[in-house]
Amino acid sequence: MFQDFNSPEEEDLEFITKLNRFEIITENIDSQNSYAQNFCHFHRGGKVYLIWATKDYFLEIYDLQVKFLILRIKVHDTQINSCHYFHDAKSNRDLIITTSDDKFIKIWNFQDFSLILKIENDTVASFRNAFIFAEISKNLKDEKLGIIRYYIISELSDYVVALYDFNGKFIKKVKDITFFDLWHCPKVNSCQLVGSYAGSVKLYNLKSGELTKEFKCHGVLVEAALLNDVLITGDEEGYLRTYNIEENSLMDEVKLDSKIIHITIWDIEYFFAFLENGYIHCYEAKTLTNVKIMNPICEKVTYAESILYQNFGPGLIITGPKDFEKSMLGIITSEPHIS
Repeated sequence: MFQDFNSPEEEDLEFITKLNRFEIITENIDSQNSYAQNFCHFHRGGKVYLIWATKDYFLEIYDLQVKFLILRIKVHDTQINSCHYFHDAKSNRDLIITTSDDKFIKIWNFQDFSLILKIENDTVASFRNAFIFAEISKNLKDEKLGIIRYYIISELSDYVVALYDFNGKFIKKVKDITFFDLWHCPKVNSCQLVGSYAGSVKLYNLKSGELTKEFKCHGVLVEAALLNDVLITGDEEGYLRTYNIEENSLMDEVKLDSKIIHITIWDIEYFFAFLENGYIHCYEAKTLTNVKIMNPICEKVTYAESILYQNFGPGLIITGPKDFEKSMLGIITSEPHIS
């Protein structure tokens, strides 16, 4: 997705094949549901920070270099459904955006954890997820990309995606959709909302709200992600499929022996599929070549993000249920670099 993604400068398949170190960072009573995305991370000043949403409505901030909890702050009054990082380039601020069953979106300044913005939903639905994203425009004179404005996109529990400006003012909504990702169409320089409903993936123009593309998935869709112009989907029957967005065509498919729970982009070529039976598969996106299978390290991975981790290189941060209703947060990395 379009959260903070720290990919390696050069693709190195050896990092994928050597991912075998696993370390639990923290454990908590499980509060996860099918859409909980309860941690995020980012790099700043040579450090890696991890933000973990606990069952008791707190955010815990960890410095991963020293495995030290540096801050614990209550941010909502009910279950936290998502937390994501965003860097505000205009004001050079690190922001954390959270959602909850208390029907609020909240944006926090990481530097002092002051509350910058709060958005309340006035219907019975709660916020499942929310992201900040930047509208980018090309300067025709010097062909440079520049930020025009920021938006907030949110998914609600009643299958509605709502769009807000950066002051919290409601702009528009799209009904009957589960939000997955955003795709920037290079031909017309427009932002497309990627969502799913009734067994298909649909793309909508964010400005007009019009349906622009649709892909039939022939199954109950669980996950979808974007890797450049490739759409990757996983369904309850275990089918993993890739589509060429530009050409509106199915590229390839593979049948796995378990339901696909989550998909995480690795870098410009690879992605990970996390299965309900706990196994983790790594694929090359354009050919759907399986390059690695990792054994279960928890009952199932609920959510995961790619990371560049000091002394180890690229890795994965994951969370999932483990040991009698416990939820664990851990890191999978390669062996340490030898200097």
